[in-house]
Amino acid sequence: MRNRDLHLRHLPLILAALIATAPGSSTRAEDLRPIWKKGRTSRYQVTQTEVTTLEVRGMTQPRQTLMDMELKVAWEILEADADGGGTARMTFSDLALVMTGVNGDKSRATAEAADEKLAGARTWIQAMSDTPLRVTVDADGSISKVRGFEAIRRKAGEQGDRLDENYFKEIAMDLAVLFGGTENREAGDSWKLAHGAAHRMGQISYDSTYEMQGVENIAGIPVAMVNRNSKMSFEPRLPDDLPADAPEVDVRVSESDHRAQIMFDTSRREVVGSNMSQTLELEIRRQVLDRELVTVMREESNTQMLRIQED
Repeated sequence: MRNRDLHLRHLPLILAALIATAPGSSTRAEDLRPIWKKGRTSRYQVTQTEVTTLEVRGMTQPRQTLMDMELKVAWEILEADADGGGTARMTFSDLALVMTGVNGDKSRATAEAADEKLAGARTWIQAMSDTPLRVTVDADGSISKVRGFEAIRRKAGEQGDRLDENYFKEIAMDLAVLFGGTENREAGDSWKLAHGAAHRMGQISYDSTYEMQGVENIAGIPVAMVNRNSKMSFEPRLPDDLPADAPEVDVRVSESDHRAQIMFDTSRREVVGSNMSQTLELEIRRQVLDRELVTVMREESNTQMLRIQED
């Protein structure tokens, strides 16, 4: 283990850098390709907070629930291609979930134990924990394949419906790799990516724009600062077993926003930290007798990821 790690003691400095690039940052060209060395391992700490607000417009007051999740992820290079990319092993551990209900009551779940309300979440956590996945990364930082997810789906049982290959591709995409890697990225350069992610009510599509901001020196490490802003669209997924006479449901996106700040270690060619915020507000409209009911669901999430160890 090397003594140059960006550790938790650097967190205040890192978070400040994620908010905005300092005026003195370098604008030199950098090679952002994932050019790795076989056998290297990085470990990341991930924390996510999601606030969900529900109300029936004109009938109920907003009711809010809070989810806090944390986990660690190991990223080990199994194969490294000379021109960039290769194969990595991605393994989740130390997952913990805390739900705060509308009345302020808290429920907690880990792989070892769970409160009654989160028994299903414990099954999901147990399935995700310590089950290695093989991730294939292309030279531009895109994820082309994930293998081994079928074992997680089997362990998760009914909780595994959304745990397909795309689900894990999205996780890997936001971990150690940076899409759009090339040899000469300079401040002001931008590039695009279209991708999708599963949602419990359907599918989110992202039209993302990345922009290189510059290069900072943080704790002795040259770090490229990259912003990602995304336009979002949503395709609802209605239950297959709806009765034929069920009221027609219309789901509309009333607000959406996704922003990310990504820090890329240009010496090890991997992401060292990121801060992602997303807002999605849906209006779910259905006709009941002679009245239209509008349920508003608003999700506001923040995910922070930091490399805490490197070998």
